[in-house]
Amino acid sequence: MAFLPFYVPAVTPDLVIVGGGYAGMAALAGFRRYCPKARITLIDPGEHHLKITRLHEVFRTERASVRVPYAHLARRFDFRHLRAALPVDDDHLRKWGRESHVDVDGEQLPFDYLLIAVGVPYAAEAATDRLFSLYDVAGEEISRLVERLQMIEHEQAVNVIGAGPTGLQFLFELAEFFRSRGRHPALRLIDADDRLLSRFSVAMGAYVEDRLAELNVEVRMNTLFRAVEDDTLLVENRSTGQQKRLDAGLSFNFAGKRARRLESNAYGQIVLDGAPLPRLFSAGDCTVYRGPGCNAMTAQAAVRKGSLCARNILRHAGGWKILEPYLHRELGYVISLGRRDAVGWVGARCNVVAGSPAVVLKDLMETRHDLTLAGVNTYLP
Repeated sequence: MAFLPFYVPAVTPDLVIVGGGYAGMAALAGFRRYCPKARITLIDPGEHHLKITRLHEVFRTERASVRVPYAHLARRFDFRHLRAALPVDDDHLRKWGRESHVDVDGEQLPFDYLLIAVGVPYAAEAATDRLFSLYDVAGEEISRLVERLQMIEHEQAVNVIGAGPTGLQFLFELAEFFRSRGRHPALRLIDADDRLLSRFSVAMGAYVEDRLAELNVEVRMNTLFRAVEDDTLLVENRSTGQQKRLDAGLSFNFAGKRARRLESNAYGQIVLDGAPLPRLFSAGDCTVYRGPGCNAMTAQAAVRKGSLCARNILRHAGGWKILEPYLHRELGYVISLGRRDAVGWVGARCNVVAGSPAVVLKDLMETRHDLTLAGVNTYLP
């Protein structure tokens, strides 16, 4: 399906993308590659595209370039960027499907096709001077946060809440950050699950446990985060309900993503009231596709969904209205455990790779996205 001549131009479409994350950028690159004359508008409240999968690298001495200005990308891919946030709910989806336009800051923006790629936010408490979320790390105040980390005393604890891939990657980077400066605060990992990386193989979890033990990280599984109170962290045992206060010099909350996800058919069209909206598509973490394709909240799945939506929108807009179903299966997943270590799987979940080979794979995965932002397609359909 993907190799058919899928776009026979009928008109030059007006395309609106809501959300400039991995899915939105993949779709935008696909539109520009296969339909250079398309008129594209990107709606996103931020000034930058964030490379979320590399955000943990901001604590390194040579700061990773994790933010790419939309103004720079707009010059490369020839699109208009509007800084705004649209409410994505059933009522607005019905309205947009019926009227074929969105209202942005008093401007009526017509479209032939609308792609929703807003992602799913992390469920984090409001930031304080002792509690930070993923968005605080991604924001403008990273230098202030680094200064705050440098003030941590040896007897104070640094807590990472959430032992998923994001939390683990940040924890290992923080360990290297402190070690490189000759500082050794207590590190603590808190998670509500019963075991580390429960959605991955036991071997991956065991490898991470060994690395955590080498760093003397205190691991508290089956533990719910409740609140930050002054210089303590209030947690609760998930089984017994018993609450306890832990010392907290600084805490990072990466407890996971919680939000209602849109439903889409196998072609990426949003399904509402039991029927697809033919000109409204969705991609990325914000949506679940029907069918056998991978719906994991990962950059890999987001890119594949975004690319598929670009192809199917152009098919629908042209003479060939034979749409391609989403069939992508995960090819692998790698978690960074600091600059020189990583663990993951390739091909099959039982095929675990670790150490230097996994670091190379992780770097290759990140390079592919960098090439996408540079206008180079490295993904087979």
